[in-house]
Amino acid sequence: MLFDITGVRLFAAPNERSVEHLGIDIVALPAQFRELAARDDQALLERVWADVAQIPGTQQEVSFRAASGTPVHATLVNAHTTARLHGVVVHLRRGYIAAALTEQPPAHHAVPSREAFMATVNAAITRTTQQPGYGFSVLIIDLDRIKVLLGGYGQTMVRKLLQIVSEQVDKQLGANDLQMPLGMGEIGVFLDGMNDREEVGRLAEDMLQQVTSSYRVHGKLIRVTGVVGVATSERQYRDAEQVIGDAALACGRARSRGRTRREVYRTQMRLEDTMKLSLAGELHQAVHEETLQLYYQPIVSLGSGRLRGFEALLRWPHALRGMVPPEQFIPIAEESALIIPM
Repeated sequence: MLFDITGVRLFAAPNERSVEHLGIDIVALPAQFRELAARDDQALLERVWADVAQIPGTQQEVSFRAASGTPVHATLVNAHTTARLHGVVVHLRRGYIAAALTEQPPAHHAVPSREAFMATVNAAITRTTQQPGYGFSVLIIDLDRIKVLLGGYGQTMVRKLLQIVSEQVDKQLGANDLQMPLGMGEIGVFLDGMNDREEVGRLAEDMLQQVTSSYRVHGKLIRVTGVVGVATSERQYRDAEQVIGDAALACGRARSRGRTRREVYRTQMRLEDTMKLSLAGELHQAVHEETLQLYYQPIVSLGSGRLRGFEALLRWPHALRGMVPPEQFIPIAEESALIIPM
């Protein structure tokens, strides 16, 4: 989504993810950024917006409840530094506040609330500063097709399924490890004393293999698959929300590369994500201002050497980036539905 510097919405990609994050239809999105939140959280969004809007290049993250009650996590990037884009790019994803589906009976290593889970992670962050050599990791297991299963089988059956999956996760956990349902089909896992990227990556693969199976629930055979995102304390963190955000970003990267994958967070992921957000906003501007160009490539018959026609190729000459390769901007156009006006 793109907002001008005052917080007025300029553009929103009409895709399924926006509907899922906010729980409302894309055409009903409010015009003001602060109005994305429930009334009690609008002051929070106003404060965050004021901080981001002041300084070009600023990036900030915030979690809030949408007007529909859906938990949402937002990344704001002030893209006012670019030559063609003037405004703030906002990327929304599902939040991490436990929903009704997290009410299943807890597994052995489960903590009673999201607050308890976050407190554990915050305590581990503090411990890394006081105890040299100590480390930890956080995993997010994101299960596939939970909304489809909800529509087909209902909450009771899906809650039972998530309980069974949670028990499978439990089999991979050590004595001081914890798990907590973070939202619809998402399980957060805290690994105490483990932060080696390769070791944690192998454990994440084992955990995903343990979870990926067919389960019989109330007489129905249900196939479960998913992806795993990992964040380790090799990076210095200030709070639990930052750790969860990195694990979620890695989880999203794993999902973009196919099912039953795991990804460990790298700083490059955040840079690539920010660049993609900025590029999406700039592409919208380029389409709106009709600055994309058509190049016509001749098609010649090899047999006769005669001209048979032309192939039309879309090109994007960017003021700062130069000629943006189609493999960079075409996927963004397809995700944001800009491919239609293009």
